[in-house]
Amino acid sequence: MFSKFVKAVKSKWIFSKPSKKLMLIYDLPDLFERFIEKNQYEVLDIRYQSINFYILIKTISKTGLKNLTTNYKKNYLIAVSPKLVITSIDNDLSFFKLKKLYKKAKFACIQISLRNTIFLEQCRSYNKIKGNIKLFSDFFYVFGKNDKLALSKYIDSKYILNGSVINNLYKTSLNNKIKKIIFIAQATFGPERLDQEIKIFEKIIKLSSELNLPLFYLLKTKNDHFITKKIKDYFKERILKKDFFLIERDKDTYSHLRSNALFFTNSSTLGFEAISRKKKVIFLPLNNFPGKNYFKKYPQNGPFWTNDHSYSNIKTMTNKILKINQRKWTTIVKKNISEIINFKPRNPELIKLLRKYNIKFRNNHLLQI
Repeated sequence: MFSKFVKAVKSKWIFSKPSKKLMLIYDLPDLFERFIEKNQYEVLDIRYQSINFYILIKTISKTGLKNLTTNYKKNYLIAVSPKLVITSIDNDLSFFKLKKLYKKAKFACIQISLRNTIFLEQCRSYNKIKGNIKLFSDFFYVFGKNDKLALSKYIDSKYILNGSVINNLYKTSLNNKIKKIIFIAQATFGPERLDQEIKIFEKIIKLSSELNLPLFYLLKTKNDHFITKKIKDYFKERILKKDFFLIERDKDTYSHLRSNALFFTNSSTLGFEAISRKKKVIFLPLNNFPGKNYFKKYPQNGPFWTNDHSYSNIKTMTNKILKINQRKWTTIVKKNISEIINFKPRNPELIKLLRKYNIKFRNNHLLQI
């Protein structure tokens, strides 16, 4: 309670009543800002970055401090009166309880990242408690078949195998001759994890030199993040010598997936988004493929992944993949990746839902930036 009070004090206070809108975004709007006009929705902030004073006072006057967070959400929903409530926070149990608070809207959840058993365990524990509200969403746009099979045991919903909504927004490109190597970084915290990733990357530096291909390190973190500074400090001499080039992380990150590149990563979601486009990607997981605690077990070695991080093994796999023609590569990817992640250009099923509620899009949303 005290931590919530501190967050509330530091929040941005909004004194005007929320506008009535056809759509309400539950929590972060970042994904939807890419393709939906901003005047089409209201945002219900659940991270205490902003608090609506009008809704807070109304809630306290009606129900006091009892179940304040839940009643605040309920009154916010009533004030906005949306026909559609949507979120990209797919691992938050609270969203799947909202239908009980407000029955006048359809609820849609969008998977934003590769998930594992951690959220499933939360769902399982919650469902074991007698009397708890049944977890529900009218629609759940998931990456692939594996997610549907795992989540449907705990969350009642209509599941759509949509792949990554962000990835689907961007143009595809012909997969021509490989002209460079892009290493997709994944470490965002913890010196041990970063050190493991750097050891692998140093082998990719050697490989790129032997293949005579320029190498790019695509940062996971933004320029002001302490991990970015540590990477720059660690590789300062190599950067100056141009052994590789840093790519800053920004909103145009997905444009790099159109490159005629060979991609390496540990188990980054961006790597899976790249391979869903039939790009050549080699996964070097630090734990298991496709990621730690994933809800389906895969062998330690596959056609484009390996737990053996020896230089000789990485080199052998790379040379083998570089020789595979695009038609054969497409067949290999379809056989091994479609149950993990799909690729659905322009998100036809999601766009259909949004159009049903007359949501207006940004002018460039169909151009796939």
